[in-house]
Parts: sequence; C-alpha cells; structure tokens
Amino acid sequence: MNRRQRLQTITQVLSEERVSNQAELKNLLAARGCRVSQPSLSRDLQALGAYRTSNAAGSYAYHLPGEAGPRITPRVFNQRFSLAARSVQSSGFVVLVHTSPGDAQGVARLLDEADIEELLGTVAGDDTVICITIGDASSSDVCRRLSALIE
Repeated sequence: MNRRQRLQTITQVLSEERVSNQAELKNLLAARGCRVSQPSLSRDLQALGAYRTSNAAGSYAYHLPGEAGPRITPRVFNQRFSLAARSVQSSGFVVLVHTSPGDAQGVARLLDEADIEELLGTVAGDDTVICITIGDASSSDVCRRLSALIE
C-alpha cells in the first residue's frame, strides 16, 4: 500500500471510528491490511492535520480538520489550559506557551477553538505553542490572561 492509499485509509478509519491513540489506530489499520510503523503513522497524522481532543469525561479521540465539533466554553478552556500549560511568555507579536511533552498540539487547538480575538494563529511543536498576535499590546494582554490561568 503506498502512502496516498494509506492516508485515504487513515481518513476513512478516523471518520468511521472513535480512535483514542496511535496504537489503537495502528491496530485498526492492520485489520484493514495496512501495516505502518509508528513514526510513519505519526507523520501521516500530521500530514492530514489530525488532532486529538478530550471530552468532558477526559477520554481522547482523533479528529480531522473540518469536522464539526462542539465549541469550547470558557470554563472548559480554562480547565484544560490550566492542566496542560506550564508557562507563558511574550515578546513582540509572539506569545510562547510551554506545555508538558506531547501536549502542545492540544493546547494549540484549544487556543484556536477559543477564538481569542487578539490571536492570529498558533503553531504547535511537541512542548511549545507559538501564538502570533495582532500587536505588541495584544501579546502582553494575551500573555497576562493565559498566565493567570496557570498560577
């Protein structure tokens, strides 16, 4: 199975099944005749823009971009952000949010779903989220508000 076919299969599985982690996805793919290594699967998920979110019960599931999902409430945002974020810093138009390893994509998604007016967008690594704001003053304001959630 080539990469294009594998990406199609992953998309199909994620749209049909509730998948909570990569090991589970790897097993579901294998059941469909698609063998893939964990590093390749991780790259494939990134290429598809797949992301994991948790529900109110704390269980996780992968989603694809464009899937309709519930809008995040301020209470849920505050709770999830305070659990995942470790520190917040700002400089110029940038706010850096440091997280535990592996939590940055979830935090970036939270920030994007929160529709914070001053944020233009986010980029997530493994344990750091880069947030671009509309200006220096906005950066300081966003940093101050987010820092208050983790103190």
